[in-house]
Amino acid sequence: MEPPWREVVDVIHTEWQQQNRVDVSRLTQQLPDRAAEITALALEAEIIAESEAGPMAADCFAHLRRKYLKNLERNLRIAIRAAEEKQDEHAKRERILEWQCVVREERQLERRKLEAKITIR
Repeated sequence: MEPPWREVVDVIHTEWQQQNRVDVSRLTQQLPDRAAEITALALEAEIIAESEAGPMAADCFAHLRRKYLKNLERNLRIAIRAAEEKQDEHAKRERILEWQCVVREERQLERRKLEAKITIR
């Protein structure tokens, strides 16, 4: 299952890489089911100072990454339990290694988040 905004973020990222800007009308054409939400966000974003836009975007991507990692961590814990029930030590060991990498990345993201808060104050 993909996060609900994953498709939007992917299209925005591609648009930015190809055009060095994001055209809201082209974005809503590519994602007609999300057009109302995208338009509302674009209108709200117009009142954001340009100097704040970069850090806000970075925060959004970091938040999405943390949510993705939490979901992945949960799925790996389930896979570890399933491997234990099947007594499949190889699969269990592989999932544990994956889980450890995910937890490590989560901790790094959390540490960066805390460092940013300390720096801002």
